[in-house]
Amino acid sequence: MFKTSSQSLRHTVLVVEDNIHLRRLLYNILKSSYNVRTAANGLEALAAIKEDMPDLVLTDILMPYVDGLELIRNLKKSGLYKHIPVFVISGCNLSEVIGMLEGEGVSGIFQKPFNPEILKEKIDNAISAYYA
Repeated sequence: MFKTSSQSLRHTVLVVEDNIHLRRLLYNILKSSYNVRTAANGLEALAAIKEDMPDLVLTDILMPYVDGLELIRNLKKSGLYKHIPVFVISGCNLSEVIGMLEGEGVSGIFQKPFNPEILKEKIDNAISAYYA
C-alpha cells in the first residue's frame, strides 16, 4: 500500500482477529488515528510483523493456526519485537484470560463486548507512553 507523507508519520496498529466483522469494526475504530493493518490469525500476523513492524498489536486469543497466546510468546521472546505493546481482546472468561496471560508481558486485556471509546483511549495512552 502506498503511504502518503501524513500516513507515514502515524503509528501503525496491527489488528489480529479471526472474526471478519470484529476485525472490520476494530479497523474502523482505529483508522482515524492510526495506520491499521489486519490479520485473520497469528500466522498471518507473524508474517505481517516481519514485513513491516507495527507500533502496537491488538490480538484475539482464540484463533486458528497460530493463536494469540503463541503470537504473544513469539513476539516477547524475539529481540526485535519484544518491545511492541500488545493488547488482547477476548470473548473468554476474563479471569481465565488473565491467568493464561500472567507473565506474558501484555499491556492490557479487553473482554468482548468492549467499549470502543475505552479501547481507543487505552491504545492512545499506550502509544503515547511507549513512543513519546
